[in-house]
Amino acid sequence: MISSRASSCFPIPLGPVMVGCGGILFGLQNILTKISYEDLNPPQAQLLIRSSALLFVLFSILCGKSPLHPNRDLRQILFLSFLMACGSTCMDFAIYFAPAENCAILMSMLPFFTAIISPWNSIRWRILFSSLMVCIIGIALILKPEYRSLKTEQCLAYLLVSVGNVFCAIYILHQRKVSVDSRALCVGTVSSRCVLYGLVQLFQPWRDMTKFDLMTVLSCGAALGLATVLSNEGYTCSCAIAAAFLLNLQCPSTFIFEVLLIGKAMDLYSLIGLLLVLIAISFYITYGTKPNDTNEVPGEMSPLIQTIQTRAYA
Repeated sequence: MISSRASSCFPIPLGPVMVGCGGILFGLQNILTKISYEDLNPPQAQLLIRSSALLFVLFSILCGKSPLHPNRDLRQILFLSFLMACGSTCMDFAIYFAPAENCAILMSMLPFFTAIISPWNSIRWRILFSSLMVCIIGIALILKPEYRSLKTEQCLAYLLVSVGNVFCAIYILHQRKVSVDSRALCVGTVSSRCVLYGLVQLFQPWRDMTKFDLMTVLSCGAALGLATVLSNEGYTCSCAIAAAFLLNLQCPSTFIFEVLLIGKAMDLYSLIGLLLVLIAISFYITYGTKPNDTNEVPGEMSPLIQTIQTRAYA
């Protein structure tokens, strides 16, 4: 957890800053993952990336001064790891059935799904919808999706993205409302996907790796591990909807790293879209959150979260 003494040293709350940095690092991880797919099959690349991310998380835990207490939070950690694994798996399969740009547009609807599940009396709906529409328009200008023909597998992909958004929204809300060891949670979320992709890789051939592939995978794993640590720590002391908006930084940062690392051309529409996304996120963070939304004291869980948790623990 972020101590109150540390947060008082900064004029800007550390929670949203950490979630935003996590979103930017997720963008870097997307591009490095795309580069690794050129020589490795996706399950192999994902297994190596998640394994290196797990090593990074474990190293950060060993460097910490306070002891790790996963046993007292084991049920919460397992529940949150299950939510993240389900959401991530839905997104991964969706990208297989439909263009990644189209899926990313729907992924940017995460703040709306988070708002629907949140207690409605704490939401400023007008600011939420205006910020979300500007954010989606900006992401559309960056990605330039094409919806020429809607096929059955694409409908399935968009349904999977929506289901994945629900799982991610519940994860963000539940992670903020309960008190768990964020480092143990990082181990749980990363290791669960390591096991998942390890099982898939059992049925796939193993390809030879070059030094460049190894460096790409290790760099991607480090970016993913650091992003996981920052975002999980930041969720606990950030407004849930604001955190979902900050995760949308993943899209413009993916575009920027694609320009820097792959050499993709940057046009005027992409620059306008990038500016719109940043304006929308900044506007909601400034005017959409209420003064008590960024406190560190866990609040009361919404009825939907309470129902899901009760049935999961039954």
